[in-house]
Amino acid sequence: MIEPTESFNPKDYISFEKDIEKIKEVVFSSNDEFAAEILISFCRDHSIKAEYKTRNPYLSEMIVNNELPITLIEQLFRINKDNKTFVNELELFITQQLMND
Repeated sequence: MIEPTESFNPKDYISFEKDIEKIKEVVFSSNDEFAAEILISFCRDHSIKAEYKTRNPYLSEMIVNNELPITLIEQLFRINKDNKTFVNELELFITQQLMND
């Protein structure tokens, strides 16, 4: 069980970095506008703002249709919803990964 003050470390999750790499391939081969926001909002809240979906329909559809490896990310958000430190660090990591080549 993850403690409520535990920090996020991607190395603690074997497939996390592989999943992010697969997601990055799709993001970089398409419109990357709002990519981090789309991924985070769907994995955290199971919703995507209409503006994000309109501006990046390809990525939105891939995420909604479970065509990308997001299961672990969804689980991390769900399990740690009360651990603000963990959630903030997870969101920051995802954002940084999707904004870098």
